[in-house]
Amino acid sequence: MHEPDTRTRPADAAARPRSRLLAWPGRRGVLMAGVLVAGVAVAMLGAARTGRARALPADSDGDGIADAGDACPDAAGLEPDGCPPTDRDGDGVLDRTDPCPDQAGPEGNRGCPDGDGDGDGAVDRRDRCPDQRGHADAGGCQLPDRDGDAIADAADACPDGAEVWNGRRDRDGCPDAGRAVLEVQPGRIELAPGRWFRGSGRLQSAGRDAVACAADALMAARAWRVRIEVTADGPAQARAQAEQLGRALAAARPGLHVELAPGLAGSPRVRLVFE
Repeated sequence: MHEPDTRTRPADAAARPRSRLLAWPGRRGVLMAGVLVAGVAVAMLGAARTGRARALPADSDGDGIADAGDACPDAAGLEPDGCPPTDRDGDGVLDRTDPCPDQAGPEGNRGCPDGDGDGDGAVDRRDRCPDQRGHADAGGCQLPDRDGDAIADAADACPDGAEVWNGRRDRDGCPDAGRAVLEVQPGRIELAPGRWFRGSGRLQSAGRDAVACAADALMAARAWRVRIEVTADGPAQARAQAEQLGRALAAARPGLHVELAPGLAGSPRVRLVFE
């Protein structure tokens, strides 16, 4: 027969606390308790040093720049001065980065107006030939013209055979039969010898035909300016003839800029220098 265990348990066994922390064995329990105590101590020390939360510097316009360093404290702006961005010329480039704040210009030119030194319509920063007047659709350069007849190769049916400027199908760029009225070279037109003017300096019928032919050549060359150089029996007569030519060309080619060179005495000659 089994006898009951009559051994007594320690008196404090029933009162031993059930805490998991204190129930942890040996060194681990001591370590965890130390961590908790240290955390509390650090928190108390931080609170003691801080005392109360610091007040943030005033920023009336809420732009993130304190009023003390904000040149425009009542208007939200940008660093460094805290003022709103401005664009006086309205070109979309802010004044602070615009070298030309009072002259509107494209963003691609940093807000400054585009320059066109040779006046050909192609702005300098995109002009492949900035020192030579050309054509905007050719990158600011002259259009190729292999035969030099003032008709660009792209529009010339005979790019290797010069046009005979005689009033007959002159715009096709091909040579044809008949006496030439004009001698056309790159940048220059000369009227063939003939009686183009009356004694008074007025154009005769043949002269008017020559002017119409020259106007076609200038149009084919896409000329924008022409200088008229006339040599006649005397300076006054040469001047009168140049004036007649100038008026006739301006009427035939509206928008053409016509300049008159001083009349010269000598063998009769008419030259048109164009670009």
